[in-house]
Amino acid sequence: MNMLNEGSIMYKNLYVLGDSLSDNGAFVGIIKHLSFAEEVKFDPPAYEGKSFSDGKVAAECLSDYLGIELKPGWKCSMWGRECEQVGNNYAISNASAAQHDNYISRFFFNKLRLEKQVNALISHHKDISQDDLFLIMIGGNDIMAASSQNSDDAKQTLEHAIDAVYNAIEMLHQNNASNIIIANAPDIGLIPAFNKNKEASKFATELTDSFNDQLKNSVRSLQQKYHNLKLKGFELNAEFNNIINQYESEAKNYTDAATSDFVDKLLSSNSSWYDKGKMVSYIVTSGRLWINPCSEEVRNEHLFFDYFHPTKRSHEYIGKKLYQMSVESLQSSNYDSEDEGGNDREVTYDVVNI
Repeated sequence: MNMLNEGSIMYKNLYVLGDSLSDNGAFVGIIKHLSFAEEVKFDPPAYEGKSFSDGKVAAECLSDYLGIELKPGWKCSMWGRECEQVGNNYAISNASAAQHDNYISRFFFNKLRLEKQVNALISHHKDISQDDLFLIMIGGNDIMAASSQNSDDAKQTLEHAIDAVYNAIEMLHQNNASNIIIANAPDIGLIPAFNKNKEASKFATELTDSFNDQLKNSVRSLQQKYHNLKLKGFELNAEFNNIINQYESEAKNYTDAATSDFVDKLLSSNSSWYDKGKMVSYIVTSGRLWINPCSEEVRNEHLFFDYFHPTKRSHEYIGKKLYQMSVESLQSSNYDSEDEGGNDREVTYDVVNI
């Protein structure tokens, strides 16, 4: 990766909040603190045994471009034990924006949610400045949770997720954060966990569209409320579709997973909440984060690493696009819907070689 060192002059620090699309070691670190196992890491071919991909996640690619080291950070209380690490990447795999009311979430996942990440970041960093850049990429796990519910409950789940994102941005701004990039969600209906079932895929896509529309409105509301907040929306969904189009044009696989891992079973709709709870307990006690072996040749032909996450090529592309956004003036937002003449503006995204 070519380092564009002028980025480090632009921003003093980079802070990241989110889920597995951005996690570069927090989930492994938390399990290590809780586990009695001598070693905790993802099996190969996970990148450095710490991420749900075979290379650096997009946030880490962004940090390389900016010339800022990205270190996992967390602070949580779980099962009577406290664990924390000061860092600047507070994204945690399996985290959601909102709190969810099911067994496995109450037992484990709710302790990783966005609010907890923001609280940890603010607790660890009392010197947040307007020269810092914040990246938030979250929402996919909320959409997947909603996909197993009826329409009314799913609607409420998404509303809670949007409220959580709104509150997180507001809390960051109240603690002096000024430059914030918020990504919308990629189309969950297109990932391997959903794309084989037409009905499930359609519902997940509808939920993704609903989440992204509500997020856009929420961002506009924040911009109107805080005129000194440089809040910019990153169209992850559009870029994700661009990546799919690129793989299709190259006759590469954009529908199947290159490999499978423990999270495929953990998040499967076919597993009961009891079985999922047993699996989390096993993961914590054993420290085993298993991934089935998969050659580099196979991974290079696939967009998806497993049933939920992309391979490194997609992360590198998204990381570059995030960097391009970060060097632009943050005076305007991708979510501005009108041009200077008051006419509707349509944001377009070109397909590029990735």
